[in-house]
Formats: sequence, C-alpha cells, structure tokens
Amino acid sequence: TVFLGNLSYDIEDDDVHAKAKEVGAGDIKNIRWLTDRESGEFKGCGFVEFYSTEDVDKFATLNGKDVKGRSIRVDFAKPRAPRE
Repeated sequence: TVFLGNLSYDIEDDDVHAKAKEVGAGDIKNIRWLTDRESGEFKGCGFVEFYSTEDVDKFATLNGKDVKGRSIRVDFAKPRAPRE
C-alpha cells in the first residue's frame, strides 16, 4: 500500500489506474480517498493498495511527478495503529 499526497482535487480513480499502467505496476486492489469526517470533502490524499510488493515499488517511482498539475507525493504506507 502507498500513501498519495498533494493531489489535485480533480483526481479520479481512472487517473491513478493510468499512472500505474504508465510505470508498469500491475492491477490496483483498492483506492481509498481521505475525506473530512464532517463535511465529506476530499482532503487531497489517499491510499492505493496493490496485489504485490513489486507493483508498490514500481508505483513509488511516481513520487514528485506531475499529475493533473500537481507534484504528487508517493510514500510507502505505514501499518495502521490498532484502535484502543
């Protein structure tokens, strides 16, 4: 899973799929966009889950690349902390 940040507010799932294909990353398992709890507005970031670590590594090469006019941040996601 990778974290995507500094995203255009116009980004859509298809844009992420196209970028994955562009760098030779395989199929995306899931895309989760982060939204504000109260307003429901997109926060400009999200998570992309792949089926293999090789695909994660390929997708991570997009860090700093231009997507829809923004230099995106791609980073390896940290495991979720357990809820207390």
